[in-house]
Amino acid sequence: MPTKEQIEQIIRELQKILHLQDWQITLYLVCQYEMKDIMKVDHYNHIGCCKRFPNQKEAQISLNIDHSRIEECWYSTVMHEMLHIHTCVLDDIVQNITDNCGFERKHFFYESETLNCSIEKIINGIYPVSNFDHILKPDTAK
Repeated sequence: MPTKEQIEQIIRELQKILHLQDWQITLYLVCQYEMKDIMKVDHYNHIGCCKRFPNQKEAQISLNIDHSRIEECWYSTVMHEMLHIHTCVLDDIVQNITDNCGFERKHFFYESETLNCSIEKIINGIYPVSNFDHILKPDTAK
């Protein structure tokens, strides 16, 4: 897995691609227990999450470095979490107009997650991690 600094550089480049240059994005590499607390869930399955603060244009992306798949999917996870920044206002609207446990809210968040996964795969196809070899492998990039 790349260093925190390398991932932060990639995030800055992805911000331009995803039109998020005006956001301050902070990266946290956390253990599974910290991720469990961040997500407020009773399991350790999450690879990443993104807390968004749209009024301040700030976001915090956390990656679970203990996850068994982190080596293979850190890049797609970062991209996926960055896509959540675009949907945060919609998430807030739905949260304000629906019941916490209501079907509509759960359905919206499920569909939102599905859409994010699809967009992530499209963007990953256009901008694969190899586009960032100049960051990940500076000695071999030319």
